[in-house]
Amino acid sequence: MRIITFFILIVTFSLSAESRAYVSWLADDDRSIYRLNFETGELDVFLEDSRKNTGQFTMNYSAGDLFSGEQGTLHDLGNRYIVSFSGSGQVFEISFKDSSITRLDGTYQHGYNFDAYQFVRDGILYSFGGYGFWMENNMLNRFDEVAREWFHTSKAPFPVEVDNQSGVRHLRWYDRLEDILYVSHYRTLYAYDFKKDNWQAMGRLNAGLYQSYATHFNIINDSTGLAHNENGYWLLDWRRNQIHELDLSANQEISSRSGLLGIHCMYPVNGEMVVLRKSDKINAGFFRTVHIPSTWKIWNTTRLYTPYAWYKAAFYGICGLLLVLLTIVVRVRYLKLVRKKSDWLEFLTPQDLLLFNALKIGDLDTEEVNRILNLEDEGWEVQRRKRSEAIKAINAFANKALGFDIIERHKSEKDKRQVIYRLNSSLK
Repeated sequence: MRIITFFILIVTFSLSAESRAYVSWLADDDRSIYRLNFETGELDVFLEDSRKNTGQFTMNYSAGDLFSGEQGTLHDLGNRYIVSFSGSGQVFEISFKDSSITRLDGTYQHGYNFDAYQFVRDGILYSFGGYGFWMENNMLNRFDEVAREWFHTSKAPFPVEVDNQSGVRHLRWYDRLEDILYVSHYRTLYAYDFKKDNWQAMGRLNAGLYQSYATHFNIINDSTGLAHNENGYWLLDWRRNQIHELDLSANQEISSRSGLLGIHCMYPVNGEMVVLRKSDKINAGFFRTVHIPSTWKIWNTTRLYTPYAWYKAAFYGICGLLLVLLTIVVRVRYLKLVRKKSDWLEFLTPQDLLLFNALKIGDLDTEEVNRILNLEDEGWEVQRRKRSEAIKAINAFANKALGFDIIERHKSEKDKRQVIYRLNSSLK
């Protein structure tokens, strides 16, 4: 037990030592990128061709309690700013008035929600998914500033599972106008409606997005985002359910990593994307480029996802078509059988036809058959022979047309010495 505890402490210390608790954001006015170090309180600004240290923030917490396995996310609440870190439950508030950082949460758990998607809705911080302890969870949690804790809100309809490097884990976004959270899981795109508190499987994603080990996604504006993996680049317009395949052969600087600690791969602003990339060939150690997504060349446009309602409609349509075809086949066979039943009757003599019609009404005994065949004045031996010939003739025609004898002989239940003539049950 001591060995296990010691091992956990060593791993935790190693993770904390390697972590870099940064948060960065883009200034709308001059497109400068600011980076704040939560371990030291230092604020750096990345200009077009240089980097400067612009000040020192006061940390109202102990740096030893800080845990950050991943880069933080800055959330603008209108009149204040908060920062969250996936990989832990830690939440901070940044004050630019007095240059201070204050910790808001009271949690100490970490390592369960790496790569979680964190966003703000109606002034409340939410976190969805993430992986840790070799599992990927499906939980949607919200942060309560009064309680200083995270609380469970909902869970996605797909199960918690062992992390198998899901190729589209990064494909998640929150649409403020629709008030809907979109989450991909394997080949399916799910949507959580906050107003209805309801999850819905929207449809099957475009194959290009999930046929790769890792798909990275960055929001451009309220309705579009850029997805890219080893197979290519796509512009996603989820409100129109469209995905545009892009030609970015001249923009190879777009990557999933900037190469600079605490700097995102891209920053959206006013319909543009500002990108910083590390470079040892420039004195500043980086170079900056600005992309305009509206000018990107589009190779092809198709559906972002195929609605499952279409699959259901196609399934029921095919079932309906098969049912119609089956009905037609049964109808044709029935008419053919009826035609066979009626055609062979033309070959019967009037007396044989009279006997057949009488049997359709009910069973006949020997005397009734003799009367129908006009054998009442004949001798017993002649009656027996004539009855046998008539029944054999009828059965012979029926057997060729229908494949079975239609007149059967049975012992009378009242008198076993008497014979009852009965029509085959298949013909009734």
